[in-house]
Parts: sequence; structure tokens; C-alpha cells
Amino acid sequence: MLTLRKYTIKIVKTFHKKRNFLIPQYLLGGISMFVMFGMLYYLSFLIEETYKIDGFFKGATFLFPLGAMTITSYWTGKRLKTNREELNGLLFLGNILMIGCFFVLVWFHSFSFLLFFITLAFGSMGFILPSINTAVTSSVPDSERGFVVSLYGTCRFLGVALGPVVFERWMDEPQTVFIYSVLILFASFLFFVFSNRKEFFSLFKSFRLGQR
Repeated sequence: MLTLRKYTIKIVKTFHKKRNFLIPQYLLGGISMFVMFGMLYYLSFLIEETYKIDGFFKGATFLFPLGAMTITSYWTGKRLKTNREELNGLLFLGNILMIGCFFVLVWFHSFSFLLFFITLAFGSMGFILPSINTAVTSSVPDSERGFVVSLYGTCRFLGVALGPVVFERWMDEPQTVFIYSVLILFASFLFFVFSNRKEFFSLFKSFRLGQR
């Protein structure tokens, strides 16, 4: 049986060895939750204060984005394996779609556009979050998984906690909400791609060969 000291040393060595893989995953998961809960807070404020929708109809509005995320998460979880190419492919697809949705909303943010593209963006998160969960849990042996997954959970909950607080400061100007969302999502995704550039290069290479 491992002592606490030996277990701590083992965890530190594992994290140091896997840091280039785990840190971008943590950041991507935390930023996704940050944007998701910040956007839910913004949408709740907008529906109630601007469009004067309350009660049942306000709750029904959230059915679209959250329902889209639930459906895509279920689909992703059912077909997902620990194959790194598949994980990276779904992460790439989800992030590109989500960044694209918020980029469109910078220019067009009427209520109909807002609801449609936020629904699409939340659906994209259904590709991202299960993929990160699988990647993180399968990256280390069972004996070290508890600490690694707990740290990932901490990053996610930080995103959940900070999202509404930060988005509240941006809500005076709707365009600002989407500009900052695009910049944050793009920066975290760029960091993730750069950290896994060899794997993404192999993914694009196999994709191009598959088209021929």
C-alpha cells in the first residue's frame, strides 16, 4: 500500500510527464464551461429584461440550447472510444463550430439569430465536453486517475463560477459579449492545437489521404 508521500510523488511525476497534454484539456474544458454558463446568464437577463418573457416561456427558451447539448453529448458518448484521432477530430469540429457561431453573433444578434446560433454553439459543446472527459480519464492509469480527474473538475467549476460574474460586466454592450467570447474561445483552442500540433498534423494528413 502506498503512503501519502509516495502517492504524492507518483502523482507529481505523472502530471509532469503528461502536462503538455493535460493542461490544454483543462483549459479547454474550463473555458467551455465559462462561456456556457456566462451565456446562459446573459440569455436569462436578455429574455427577462429586454424581451419581457418570463415564466414557462422563459424556461422553454432554454430548452433549445440545453436540449441541443444533451442530444449531441449523448450521441458523442455513445460512439466515442479512446482513439486519439477521433477525440481530436470531434474536439476540432466542436470548437470550430462554436467559434463560428459566436463570430456570426458579433454582427447579427437579434433574438432569432441569438437563439439559433446559441443553440448551435451549445450543440457543439456536446462534441467537446465528452471528448475531453474521455481524453483526461484515459490518459493516466487507474491509480492516478482520481487526482487528475479532480483537478479537471476544479477547472470546470471555476469556469462555471466565473462565467456569470464576468459576463455581467460585459452585458452593457451585446457586441462586446460575443467579441470577448470569440477571442477567449479562439485563444484556448489555438493553445490546444499548438500543444497537440503533431497529432493534429497527422489528423489532417490522414483526412487528406482519405479524400483521395
